[in-house]
Amino acid sequence: MAGTTTEEKKAPIATGEKDTTLALVAYILSWLSGLIVFVIAKDKFTKFHGMQSLILGLIGLVIAMVSFGLLSPISLILWLYGLYVGIVYAYKGQKYKIPYIGEYAEKYSS
Repeated sequence: MAGTTTEEKKAPIATGEKDTTLALVAYILSWLSGLIVFVIAKDKFTKFHGMQSLILGLIGLVIAMVSFGLLSPISLILWLYGLYVGIVYAYKGQKYKIPYIGEYAEKYSS
């Protein structure tokens, strides 16, 4: 193409760079988008956030199903807080571990 440079033809994510947008997307649809991002991610940062979203979503789903609605308001608030924290830190490009979940996410994403 006329007028394109070699820099424009490079992949958007170079080795060692973090894909903060994809890490943020991992939290949008909870466990489903977390699974998709975990599978397609190329760097450890994005894989970590994908796995953390996957675990957070599955735990929230299991608690809601097992509690038959008794703990649903509490689990909903904790789940939303976890999503909020995950989105904010993923967008900042930081690897924040949600308590208890973050350790497992780091273990399985490396």
